[in-house]
Amino acid sequence: IAKGVMNGVEMAASDRFYVGDNVHFGDGTQGFIVKMGFLRTKIRKYDSAVVDIPNSQLGGQRLINVTRSNTCRVLTTLRFEYGDIQKIPKTLEAVKEEITKACPKLICKGKAFRAMISSFERDYVEATINCVSLVVLY
Repeated sequence: IAKGVMNGVEMAASDRFYVGDNVHFGDGTQGFIVKMGFLRTKIRKYDSAVVDIPNSQLGGQRLINVTRSNTCRVLTTLRFEYGDIQKIPKTLEAVKEEITKACPKLICKGKAFRAMISSFERDYVEATINCVSLVVLY
C-alpha cells in the first residue's frame, strides 16, 4: 500500500498527466485519464471500457501524453485490385498532392510524408498514406 501511495503522490506532483489527458502507456494501455487517486488511476480506453490500474503499475512506465503534442500522425491504408497495379504510383502521387493542396497549413514541412505500396496480399495490393500534421484546436 505504501508503494502505491508513494506512486500516487509522485504522479500527482510530477505533472506527467492530468484528468482528461489522452495517454499511451508503455504496456499498451491507451485512453483518457478519468480519475487519479493516491492508489489507483482510471483510464477510459478508446472502446469506452474503463480500466482501473494500480499506480504502482503506472509509475515506472514510459508515457506519451498525446494531449500535449501539437502534431499527429495520419495513417491510412488503401486497397487496389491487381488489375490496377500499373495505376497505383500515379494514383498515390495524386492523393499526396491533393492532401497537400487541401491542407497546406496542416501538413508539417520537413516531416515524413509517404504514399507507397506497403504489401501484396492474395486478392489486393495494399498502399499506405503516412504523414504528420499539426493539431489545430478551435
